Amino acid sequence: MAAVEPDRDPELATCIDNVGSAVEAAAALLGTPDLVVHVPALPDGPTTITRQSTKAWAASCEAPMAEAIGVARSIGELTAASDEKQADNAPRLIWILPTTALIGAAGYVGVGAAGEGIRALAKGVAKQWGRRCTTTVLTVSPTTLFDGLGPADESSLSPPALGRPQNTAIHVATEIASLVDLLADPRNRATTGATVVADSGTWMAP
Repeated sequence: MAAVEPDRDPELATCIDNVGSAVEAAAALLGTPDLVVHVPALPDGPTTITRQSTKAWAASCEAPMAEAIGVARSIGELTAASDEKQADNAPRLIWILPTTALIGAAGYVGVGAAGEGIRALAKGVAKQWGRRCTTTVLTVSPTTLFDGLGPADESSLSPPALGRPQNTAIHVATEIASLVDLLADPRNRATTGATVVADSGTWMAP
């Protein structure tokens, strides 16, 4: 297992290259990965559109997308020569995003746009590369893995159906990690391109 934390760069093209190179370097040491999990870095608090600078927009929307593209591109290059008949051994690419990407929230337009872009990317990758690389987006409560990220008006959300918050280390270590383990199982490759919601029943998709 290797953890990659890319250096952010004002130039988005460089950001794509940085994360791609980091994944490829890890693969050179460990071999082609069977699982890659990308948790994009997101802003710590809300910003209204009228007060958001170009630099802040790039950090909240364009940079997470650039990272995601870099991850996808590196996996595509690593699996380009793979035999598509080996679907059981195909790498799994999982993005973990806040549910803000689904429901939207005041002050988090960039985060929502990045989330929808990454969800579209996951679908495109699943379609383009078929069985040689499968993808899933796992959306979690904004406060689970993203410190300070949550709706500006918490009262606008219904309380979790399970009756407890998710921002605990135990929750992440048990439930979220278990879900990633489940989605990483080759037997669950039928979820490719899908979005799975795990927020204790706060937001329920129709």
